[in-house]
Amino acid sequence: MWGIAMQNRQSQGAWEGEQAQMLLALCAAVLLCWMFFDIFVYWTTWTLYWLWKMVDFPFIHAWAGGKINLLADVANHAKAVTLDEWLEVMNATSGILLLFLIPLVIVSSWGLAQHPVLPFRSKRLVNIHTL
Repeated sequence: MWGIAMQNRQSQGAWEGEQAQMLLALCAAVLLCWMFFDIFVYWTTWTLYWLWKMVDFPFIHAWAGGKINLLADVANHAKAVTLDEWLEVMNATSGILLLFLIPLVIVSSWGLAQHPVLPFRSKRLVNIHTL
């Protein structure tokens, strides 16, 4: 009776699991970026260029303007950019992406503070002795 109802799962080979699929997808993405590196450089710098243009206010223009010009120069010469040059530019200009984390942190903190399962919102005393 137990032998029929309970079945063992078939073991998977090394290349059939989810981790192997993720590794293959990562390798495929890296290969595509390498094959089309000039296009990849152009679109990454184009995206960051417009993000910096959105926050280019007069009081920070001296700071943001240099980054905008750097991104425009790299995008215009994308075919001649090496990996090291691209990494330097990304290191200098990708901080704009952290700006979008601020609303996420605020909303997450507010959601955590309002969560009904927090100990200070519980109607009963929850500690090691009452569990």
